[in-house]
Parts: sequence; C-alpha cells; structure tokens
Amino acid sequence: MASKVEKLDNANGRLTIEVEPNDFRKAIEEAYHKNRQRFSIPGFRKGKAPFPMVLNYYGEGVFYEDAVDSLLDPHYRKALEEHEVEPYSRPDVDILEIGLDKGLIFTADYALKPQVRLGNYKGFTAYRPSDSVTDDEITQALDAKRFELSRLVPVTDRPVKEDDHVVIDYEGSVDGVPFDGGKAENYTLEIGSGQFIPGFEEAIIGHSVGEEFDIDVTFPEEYHSEELAGKAAVFHIVLHEIKERQTPELDDDFIKDISEDCDTVEEYRKQKREEMEAERKRQADAEFLQRILEQVAKEAEFEISDRLVQAEAHRLLDRQRNYMAYNGIPFDYYLQMMGQTEAQVLKELETPALEAIKHDLSLEAVADAEGFEASQEEVNELIEDLAKRNDMEVDEFKSHLGEDYEEQFKEEVRLNKASDFLRENSEATDKLPEDEDEDLEDDADEEAAEATDEPAEKAVEDQGEDQ
Repeated sequence: MASKVEKLDNANGRLTIEVEPNDFRKAIEEAYHKNRQRFSIPGFRKGKAPFPMVLNYYGEGVFYEDAVDSLLDPHYRKALEEHEVEPYSRPDVDILEIGLDKGLIFTADYALKPQVRLGNYKGFTAYRPSDSVTDDEITQALDAKRFELSRLVPVTDRPVKEDDHVVIDYEGSVDGVPFDGGKAENYTLEIGSGQFIPGFEEAIIGHSVGEEFDIDVTFPEEYHSEELAGKAAVFHIVLHEIKERQTPELDDDFIKDISEDCDTVEEYRKQKREEMEAERKRQADAEFLQRILEQVAKEAEFEISDRLVQAEAHRLLDRQRNYMAYNGIPFDYYLQMMGQTEAQVLKELETPALEAIKHDLSLEAVADAEGFEASQEEVNELIEDLAKRNDMEVDEFKSHLGEDYEEQFKEEVRLNKASDFLRENSEATDKLPEDEDEDLEDDADEEAAEATDEPAEKAVEDQGEDQ
C-alpha cells in the first residue's frame, strides 16, 4: 500500500491511498465467496459457478461495493498511523481509480484540529441567574409529589363539577348529520382541561352518572377543519362515570412514606431546599459559563472546517429527533407542522453548531493557556462524584465506561478547572444583556429629549431678552 498526506488548507487535510492490484483482487475474490449463492449462470447450479466464469458473465463491477467496503477502513487507519495523522472528523471518501488491473486509489478528506488564537479571556461581566430557592417553590415541589401520588376515585353521590374526570360517550352532528372525528366511546375527559372546543366541557358540569343529554356548541371561526369552522353543532352525551382526584395530605405520615431519610415535613422541606439549591447553582454556573464563553469566543480567532460544523449540526438534529421521539412526536410530523424539510432544519442548525464548537474550543484553549493538568486523585474524585450522582458504586460505574475513560476524565478535570478559572476571573451580574440594551435605549431617548428641549428653552429665553 502506498499513501501520501497533504494539507488542503488550515482546516482540512487529505490522504491519498493506493491499494495494490493483488490486494484488490483478493478483496474481489472474497466478495465472490461471500455472495456466490446470488449468481446463476446457464449450465451451473446456482452458487456453483467458478469465480472466472462469474467474473466474465457479470463483470467485475458487481463485486466493487463489497470489495471497497472491506478495504477502505483498514487501509485508511493504516495510513493515519503511518503519517501520524489525528483527524477531527469522519473522512469524506472519493474513489479515483478502481479495477482489477489498476487496484484501488481513493482519497480521504478530513478535518484538521481546529486552530484557536485566544484574545482576552479575563475580566468579563456576564449574566448569572439567581440560584436562590423560595419557600413557594419548595411548596410547589411538594405539591407536585403529592399530585404524583394522588389517585382518581369514582364518585356517585353528586353531579359533575370543575376538575372532575368523566368517562363519556359522545357523538357530534351539524344540521343533524354526524361528522368525521366527532364520535368516541368511553372517553376520559378532565373538566376544565380545555381539550374540547369552548362550551363543551362546561356543559357537562351539573350532570350525573347515567344521564344522556345533548349540548349545543359552536366551533371557533379559526378551527383547523374548514368544514366545521364557525358551525353550530349538537353533541349527544352519555355520562358513564365521574371521578375526583384525591391527593394525600402533607403531613409527617406522608413524608415517612416517600422518604427514607426524613420523618417530618420540616426535615423534608430542608432536604428538598438543599437539593433544589444545589441543582439551581449548577444551572446558574452553567449559564454563567456559557455567557462568558460567548465573549471569549468573540475575542478569539478560529480556523474550523465546515466538516466539523456539519457533523455538529447533524448531532444537534439527532438530539432534536430523539427529544421528539421521547415525547411521542414523529419527527416527520414535526417537520410538517413547522413547514420545513430536514435539509432546512440542518441549515438552521449550522449557526448554533458553529457557536457550540467555538465555545468548546475556547474552553480547551484556556485550559492550555493556563497549563491546567489533572492528577490521578482528581480523576478518582470526579469518577466517585459521577458514580454517586448516578446512584451507582464506583466499580459498577467504571464497568460502563470505555477503555480510554482515564484520558477522557483527565480532560474533563482540565476543562472543569478552566471553567472555574473563567468564572473566578469574571464578574457576575443579575441583569440580562437585553435588559442592558433597553437601559441604553432609554438613556439615549432621554439624552435625545434633553438635546431637543435645550434649544427650545434657549429660544424662549432669547425671545424674552429681545422683548
């Protein structure tokens, strides 16, 4: 195998790799053995025709895909090792020549390590949100826990009221004609949830289990179905069941049921405050750091390959797709609702992708500039902390890590030190940049008003003197 490396520009490199004809022929023969059952030649049972006959009958091109797939990765990796190249992206491969008589010649273009020239990275002022937790927020967290453990209980001794859950059959009609999508059986509806058009849920209030009744409603003028928009409709309702939510009382017995560490409401509130404040502090520190990095990146100069930006944009797209899937929303449906194609979304993601890359590179550059290193003790402390956060023993946590986790955690420690350094050498403010912009606009308006008023006042004075 012969190969050469070249630098296309400051952000991209290229390997040109030649696979000898003999090696390429071996790959072709392996492809034949792998796929021989697919080939039929007159005079031979399927899969029994010898290689030269298949080659002559079908042509060598039929084996190219499998042969190339088997050759690209090992030869690319060998060339990287030979030239001591560390690519920062997956390669873009282009076949230059291919054939039994020529072998295989291909290029692999890749991103080089991005170059960063730091500017100023100290003394910034950046927004940091408050990390305080109010008593009301703790109460809301406890109420959410109570709601989580609440249950719906059937009610038979009273009619429907606000916030009840009812089980109904319904069928809607316009001018006596049922319409598509207007019928359901044993449908559970929370009264006051706003699931149905205005007037529907309110009309069920006051009715009792076993009742059949009609309700009159009017579809909104802006309703999504043009056939129903603005139309008066009648829904026939059969009320099968009424349920009300029963929520446990917030007392010491409830706390003992939900907590292994606390016996009283007061103890649990204190523990919850500590947990929420710790999480709020992490979030505030993270946002503070991002606001600082925005300014560090503006002061720096970068040489970043478009390949890295595209790769990061695809990663952000995958994260968005996974988020949609987690929430039960098909990504195709999301694109349809947004009136966009996947290509358009990817294009929009290029800007945040580039900013994310710049922030990461800026943080790494600060760690390098300050000479931060990671000791084994610091790595062990980080691993123990992460294991604890994931409710795992250290050995169990390590078993889920890759082979080079030590190096990854050393880098994590370095970056954590750089993050702390940036926060310590910047000033936090509780005023958002947009608030500052508004203040500047207000000041400018006041100055403009003063500038306008002064000549007017002077003119009045001058008139007085003239008189």
